[in-house]
Amino acid sequence: MQRRREKPLPYLVAQYLREAVRQGKLRPGQRLPGEYQLAEQFNVSRATLRAAIQMLLAHGVLERRHGVGTFVTDSSLLSIEEGLESLVSTTEIIRQHGYEPGTSQIRSEIIPASSQLSEILKVPTETPLLHLSRTRTANQKPVIQSEEYLPTSFLNFETSPPRPGDWSLYELLKSTGAPVVSAVCKVTAVAADGNLSQELKVPLHYPLLLLRQIHYSAEHVPVLYCENYHNSSMIEFQVLRHS
Repeated sequence: MQRRREKPLPYLVAQYLREAVRQGKLRPGQRLPGEYQLAEQFNVSRATLRAAIQMLLAHGVLERRHGVGTFVTDSSLLSIEEGLESLVSTTEIIRQHGYEPGTSQIRSEIIPASSQLSEILKVPTETPLLHLSRTRTANQKPVIQSEEYLPTSFLNFETSPPRPGDWSLYELLKSTGAPVVSAVCKVTAVAADGNLSQELKVPLHYPLLLLRQIHYSAEHVPVLYCENYHNSSMIEFQVLRHS
């Protein structure tokens, strides 16, 4: 709970309990200690603890049995919650939540910039773009389908091939002298088509969260455009708001 002071306190308590489930400190079927005891253990108010428990109930990590107590459900449940305020790579988000990041498949091709992509990336039409299509995994389960586009002047796999295994595109761009320092993100709810259904192993028309992001260099030059389709049963996003 010390590593992310900017997160709301109920979120930190929920995250700590979720990690205890993942690590086997809390086992499937195990009953949680009483509310007073847990609040005292975390040194938080009972209202904060109730909010944290409610998060875990909503995500299926815990279940309430009327008149008996609160119990741990399936310890293998994948659940990733992340704020939209910080610019963090998918690889790092998955790793920070205690899962092993991976890529089940990757395809790359050079395509000419369409009128839409040329407008987004501020390049002439027909400019060569590197298109990466990746299925991102957490503990070998597909969680994000990524469609990424960037001018070959920033990255070209013929001259800068990716490292073996899972890797961060942010880190690769940084190593080639085109680091990403900011991004504009738009979030949309979409339904899985046939391709997304197959890639993410979800039913046809399953609800997904689509994040469209334009990434910029320190000079505010568009470097990268991404369309990332997130499995909404495993990933949700939050925004910390202030008055």
